[in-house]
Amino acid sequence: MDRVEDCISFLIGKAGQQIARRARDKLAAYAVTPTQYAVLKVLWEQDGLSGAELGGRL
Repeated sequence: MDRVEDCISFLIGKAGQQIARRARDKLAAYAVTPTQYAVLKVLWEQDGLSGAELGGRL
């Protein structure tokens, strides 16, 4: 059996964790969470959305 560290799904999961950590670290300088950033990005692209429309785009 392969070591868990060699399995592609494990490696993809670890890469995702590193990306999320780096995003949190970068956004922390602006006191913004990744979720808040996602909302702000959608609103930047399309201002004036209702709450339902905003939720649908996230």
